[in-house]
Amino acid sequence: MGLAISSKRFKMDESGEVKNKFYISYYYKAKTIKMKRYATLLFLILPFLSISQSKNNFQPGWVVTLQQDTLEGFINDQKRERTPTTIYFKEKKDSETKTFSISDISSFKVKFRNIYRSKSVEMDLLPRTEGSLGKKKESQFENRKVFLELLANGELPLYYYRDQNLKEHFFIDDNGRIVPLLYLKYKNKLNRIKEKKTFISQLETLLEDCEEVYSMISDVEYNRKSMIRMIRSFNVCEPNEEILFDEIDYDWFKFGVNVGTTITHLTFNGHNSSNTEILNFKPAINYGIGISFDFFTPNYDPRITFRNDLIYKPYQRKASGELIIEKDEWWENLDSKLHFSHLRLQSMIQYKLKKTYNSTFFVAGLVNSFALSNKSNTHVVSQFYSTKTEEDVPPILDFQWYEFGFVGGFGYIHNRYVFDVKYEVGNGIGRGEGLKTSTHILYLSAKYYLNL
Repeated sequence: MGLAISSKRFKMDESGEVKNKFYISYYYKAKTIKMKRYATLLFLILPFLSISQSKNNFQPGWVVTLQQDTLEGFINDQKRERTPTTIYFKEKKDSETKTFSISDISSFKVKFRNIYRSKSVEMDLLPRTEGSLGKKKESQFENRKVFLELLANGELPLYYYRDQNLKEHFFIDDNGRIVPLLYLKYKNKLNRIKEKKTFISQLETLLEDCEEVYSMISDVEYNRKSMIRMIRSFNVCEPNEEILFDEIDYDWFKFGVNVGTTITHLTFNGHNSSNTEILNFKPAINYGIGISFDFFTPNYDPRITFRNDLIYKPYQRKASGELIIEKDEWWENLDSKLHFSHLRLQSMIQYKLKKTYNSTFFVAGLVNSFALSNKSNTHVVSQFYSTKTEEDVPPILDFQWYEFGFVGGFGYIHNRYVFDVKYEVGNGIGRGEGLKTSTHILYLSAKYYLNL
C-alpha cells in the first residue's frame, strides 16, 4: 500500500541523528483483509423472519368473557386490513388454541394494541369506493354485532370499524348510545362524485361544550388520525396533537428519501518510520443523499424499527508536505489529493422513546461501505543536487473498495419527517504493514417518508 505521510521538518548531523522533524512520503505493500458480514446479514433478515412468522404471532393479551371474567394469555396478533370477527387465544404458548367470536366475549386486547369491544351498532351499508357508487343520498342501515376498536377514551369514546370491503366506519359512544358518524359519497345526475359530510354537523352538536376545539371541527377529515386528534382534544378540552403510533393504520414497510451534510475525518497512522505521522487531511464537509427502507414488524414493540439508510457520499480533500535533507542535498515536495465516492449502507435498529408518531429516538447499527470511484492522486516534485524530477503517484497503492464500521445517533421523528444526527466509525480506506487507517463521519440529515 502506498500513502503520503508526513512528520515535521528535520536535519541530520553526520552520524545520521535526527535533530528536527520532517515531511516524508513513503509507499509500501499491504495485506488483503477479508471482512465478515454475518452481523450485517442478520440485521437485514430479521424483519423478514418476523414477517414470515406473523401468521402465528401469539402475543401477550387478555379477553373478557360475557360473564366479565378476565382470561390472561396469548392472542394471535396479525396486521389486519379488516376488523376481526374472531380471535385465537392460548392460555400458554404451548397450550391448545381456542377460538372466540363476537358472541363469546365482550372485549379483548393484545399488548401494544388498542382494546376491541363487542358492540351492537347501526352500520351504514352504502359503498364508498368510486367504482361502486350509486345515486342514493341517504344512508342504508343494518344492525350488526361487531368488534369495535377503541381509538380514544374519555367523555366521548371514539370507536372504529373496517368492514370486509375495507370501508371505514367511526362511532361515538354518547352516554352508552353508539352513534355512527356518517360520511357518504354518491354520484349526481351528471355522474360527478359528491360528498355528504354529515359527520361534521354531528361533531358540532356533540362537541359544542368545548369552545377551545369547536373551531377545529370544520377541518376534520374522515380518517383515523384526524378523528383521534379531534375527539382526544375534546376529551381534555384543549388541542391535542399526540397520536399513538399503533392507533394509526401503518404499512409494515416505509420508503423514504434522505438528504444532509457530512463531515468526514480520515486518520492514518504509520509506525515503520520513527517520528512520522500521516499527512494532515483536515475534516471535509460534503453532501450525502440517499434512500431509506424501514421495517415495522408485528412481532416487535412498535417503538422499534429496523432501519436501513443507503447513502451516496463523496469525499474530496487536499494536503501537502515537504522533505529536506541538507546532508544529501535532497528536497521533495508533495501535493496529495484524496477524491473518491462511496455508497454506504447503514443497517440499524431505531428505538423511539414514546409510542407516538412524534418522538425522540436513538439508533445504532452496522455499516457496509462500497467505493464507487477513486480519483486520488499525489504530485511529487523531487530535487537531488541539481536534478529535478516530477511524477504523479497514487497516494494509496492498494485502495480498499470495501469498508466496514459502526454507527450510532439520535433524532426526532414528526409524522413523515425525520431529523437525526449520526456518528460513524469505519476501518478506513486502506490497511497494510505499518499503516492503520480509520474513517470518522458525522451525519446531519433529514428524511421524508413517501408513505405513512
